[in-house]
Amino acid sequence: MNILVPDISGQKQDISVNIVKDWNIERSFAILDGTIFVWTKLEEPFGYDTYWKGPEYRASVEAGQYDIIVSSTSNDSKYSLAIGEAELFDLTEIMNALYLVPKIKRDFFNESPITFIFSPFGAWLIWVMFAFAFIFGFSYRLILRKSVDSQISRIWSHGTQRDRFFLLLIWSLLLIWAITTSWSPILLFFSWFAFFEAIFHE
Repeated sequence: MNILVPDISGQKQDISVNIVKDWNIERSFAILDGTIFVWTKLEEPFGYDTYWKGPEYRASVEAGQYDIIVSSTSNDSKYSLAIGEAELFDLTEIMNALYLVPKIKRDFFNESPITFIFSPFGAWLIWVMFAFAFIFGFSYRLILRKSVDSQISRIWSHGTQRDRFFLLLIWSLLLIWAITTSWSPILLFFSWFAFFEAIFHE
């Protein structure tokens, strides 16, 4: 376990942690005192953020209930506790990270969620949604072309320059909305789908 604080202006490095077992405060299991520790910078590639890394505790302990008491000089410092060393991301954890990273950037680092675009994962998400939208677009157009009702197919497939402009406007608005707020995969998908429609409107 170690202590992390955001690398932002005015952030204090005065976080301390007291680890006790079974809520026995008089018998500390371990004490991590950030006020006397030399903090080092840590680059976090997932969210493309920089932290200050504080004191660390590593040990194999017996099973039981452990309580972690966090404090600072005035108890108003931002901090994060990293517990455990294994980083295993299944689909559920990835979706949870997509929800949390924009909130962390906004509330923890005081910056716009748009900066997530500079991280490998943010860029990957945009391109994945781009690929899904285009695969879906080509698939549904193929189905329409083979549709029995060719008139419906022609109406759906053809449009005017005005339609193209409107679709490009939808694409840009949805994309901006997504990357400046929640980075919702749904918003990203529909933004790229609108872009696909604008390109292939005949």
